[in-house]
Amino acid sequence: MTKVFISYSHDSQPHRDFVRGLADQLRTDGLDCLIDQYVNGFPPEGWQRWMENQIEAADFVLLVCTETYLRRYRGQETEGGRGVTFEGVVISQTLYDHYYRNTKFVPLIPAQGSLEDVPLTLKPYSTYCLPSDYDKLYRVLTGQAEYIAPPLGEIRSMPAANGHTPTAIHSDRLPTVKGGFFGRSAELQLLNDAWAGNTTRIIQFIAPGGTGKTKLLRHWLDHTAGIDALIAWSFYSQGASEDKQTSATPFFSHAFEKLGSTRERLRRRKIRANTLPSCCAASVACWCWMVWSRCNTPEVGCVANSKTAPSANC
Repeated sequence: MTKVFISYSHDSQPHRDFVRGLADQLRTDGLDCLIDQYVNGFPPEGWQRWMENQIEAADFVLLVCTETYLRRYRGQETEGGRGVTFEGVVISQTLYDHYYRNTKFVPLIPAQGSLEDVPLTLKPYSTYCLPSDYDKLYRVLTGQAEYIAPPLGEIRSMPAANGHTPTAIHSDRLPTVKGGFFGRSAELQLLNDAWAGNTTRIIQFIAPGGTGKTKLLRHWLDHTAGIDALIAWSFYSQGASEDKQTSATPFFSHAFEKLGSTRERLRRRKIRANTLPSCCAASVACWCWMVWSRCNTPEVGCVANSKTAPSANC
């Protein structure tokens, strides 16, 4: 049970009644609050030792600060008030010993009081005005915060004001294949999982021509939202015979142009293939999907093997 002790000065009978009313209310609300008025006669150990023991044993010590209390706390009265003077020494020394890390002493002021009556050593901490702040004080004494912090969310990505602006790229040269689309739930789920995650870099569908690979990608692209960077390219005329082999040069020129790079002038195939992924990473602040249809070109395959951006190749 939380123990509370009230340190106050006997300014007047109404003030004594105010302090006793506060102690009574705290006890009614479940706090073990003690004041000298509850002692019948005098404590066996004497008032001085009783005050020191109460301050030491209490979880919280409430200081009812008035003009008289401040004078006696500072030892500026020679007639009476020695109890507050002694308590002031104990409180100040306790704060000093704990490097003024305060979890115990709570200054209060009556409704007509002033913050100027709070001792200097207690001014760095919150002061409560009674009776208006009673509920706030009660929350402190019982460890019941008025507001609870919500759970931590994820850190949002914030671009630098003077940094690179993410590039929005949408270049779709994948053909539309006639006929309806049905089935392929496993392949669609594979693409959806790759899009939702951040680990899959390469997806490759290998099957004979005419089995619907291009239609699958066309359907998935048409039904997937939120792709900020997309380059879809079709090598549709590419085949097995030499007269149908398609050069990858137009693809690289187009991709470098969309990425805002001048590197499309690179002539060596291997260099172009190795350069494209890093150019992509530098140009967009998100995943860039590169979708190739009917691609058998070795240097484009080299781009896929770089694992810099997720890709679909069919």
